[in-house]
Order: sequence, then structure tokens, then C-alpha cells
Amino acid sequence: IMKVNFKIMRPKGFHASIEKNLKKCIKRVRKNSGWEKRIFCPICKKKKFFLWLKKLDIPIYFCLNCTTRFTGLIPKNIKDVYDNSAQFNFHLKSYEKNRKYRIKRFGRERVNLISRFKKKGNLLDIGCGNGWFLEAAKSKFKVSGVEENLQLCKFVKDKLKINVYNSLKKLKKNSFDVVTLFDVIEHVKNPILFLKEINRFLKKNGIILIFTPNSESLGFHYLKEKNNLIIPPYHLTYFNLKSFNYLPKNFKVIYKKTFGMDFFDIFAHQRDTKNILLDKNIDLNKSQKILDDLNYSNHVRVVLR
Repeated sequence: IMKVNFKIMRPKGFHASIEKNLKKCIKRVRKNSGWEKRIFCPICKKKKFFLWLKKLDIPIYFCLNCTTRFTGLIPKNIKDVYDNSAQFNFHLKSYEKNRKYRIKRFGRERVNLISRFKKKGNLLDIGCGNGWFLEAAKSKFKVSGVEENLQLCKFVKDKLKINVYNSLKKLKKNSFDVVTLFDVIEHVKNPILFLKEINRFLKKNGIILIFTPNSESLGFHYLKEKNNLIIPPYHLTYFNLKSFNYLPKNFKVIYKKTFGMDFFDIFAHQRDTKNILLDKNIDLNKSQKILDDLNYSNHVRVVLR
């Protein structure tokens, strides 16, 4: 079992910090460009859906055709969400202090997964954040990143001395063997169009590795709108394994599995909201492995060729 450190990954106040940042973001969107409505599922394009739940007055719908969940409101200007100092500071606070741990625990695991399909080549990490994964991957691949937040973009360039772009428009066609989307595809307005655009940058037989929250998981079913992964307007589309049956035909799914941190999220929420402390005899990693084996964990991992 690849163990996760509960105290590092879910420190006290974890959920409250996310909620506070989320409220600020929603307020920022309302004040600036505002919202537009979604009237069909962004994956299968069907208009048959029902209200699944609400998060801070933002409706999230359940598609009756492909079972994907999606927000009924999306920001008119995505820069209201990401390209600002508040987001830069929150990101560094959340990710930079445990950078070394993330590289050791998660970075190597991700690089090993990619190596099952590509041993070397040019790798592009879209939504690279503070660049901790790129730091883990640069020993095996020639790495580049994309990050919309200009401050984060500069931060990664200066720290790792690599190419980091703030727009996909600056990339060359047919130039990458691997494109990674770690917790990215749920953020975009039109995921299918986004994947088609990325496909232009891949070399022949190139792959796309996607990590995204799994809406058909214990964490989602138990915590519902209290789940730290249900965070509109950051997360706009909530995928599950079935969602990936509706991709364009030129994409072939060559790997599909779920892993996650459901029990970590549940116990962290109980600790922070009800002051219920974790019993020392409970091994969250062993419990989580059962969910992983059942494909009932809160993150989907998919490799597309």
C-alpha cells in the first residue's frame, strides 16, 4: 500500500480553508463578469437532467444519460477565478509547504504510471500550479508547463528554469509525447472541446493522462455538498468512469481506474466540524485500498491515446 500521511495532506482547518477561499472566489465572480447558465450536459450534450445538489446557491445537475454531474452556472470570464493574487497566495499556501512530500509520495507514483505507456519524450503538464509534479518528472522527461495564473507561471519558470506558458495558443502542434491533466479537466467550460484542442499538440501515439474527481465514489455519496471536491466555480464538471464512454472516437481509453482519499476527507471533515478525533487503531490507508480495489474511490485516473 502506498501510504498517505493524514496530518500532512489533511491538516486541521483543511475544509474551513477551502470553504473560505471558495466564498471569496464566488464573490469575485459575482462582482466582476458574473455568470452564464448551462442548459445541457457538457459531456453528452443531452438536456435531460435533474438537480443533484446545491453548493453555496450554485446548482449542480445530474445528467440522466451519461450520469456526469455539472454546474448550472459557470463564470463568464474564467480569469475572475484564476488569474489574481488571491488565487496565487492560496495555491502557495496549500501546495508549497508540502512540496517535498508531494514529490516523494505522489510525483514518483505518477511518473511510474506514465512510464507504463511512455518511457521518455516531451511532457506537458497543463495546470501545473507551483510545478511540483514537473520537478518530479524532469528526471525522465523533457518537461514544460501551462499555468493561467501569471504569478504562478513566473514562479515555476524561476524555480525550475523550464518553459511555462500561460496559454495553450503559444504551443506548437505535434510537439508532445505526453500531456498530463492533474485535476484540470473538471475546471474547464467545455471538456470535450478542450481535449480536441490538446490532441493537436500530441505526437503520433502520444498519450493524455487525466486525474479528475469521481462523482460515483464513497466520498461524494457520503459528504455530498460538504465534499471538498465539490467546489464551484473551480470544479464545473464532475466525471465518473461512465463519463469517459462519451469521448470523441479518435480517443482510445487504454487505462481507467479509481484511487482516492475518501476516508481521509471524511475523517478530516468530522474532525474539523464535529471535533471527532481519529481512533489510533484505524488504518485509513488499508480502508482506502478496499475502495480502490472496488473502483469506488474519489478520483478517476484515465489514460487516452
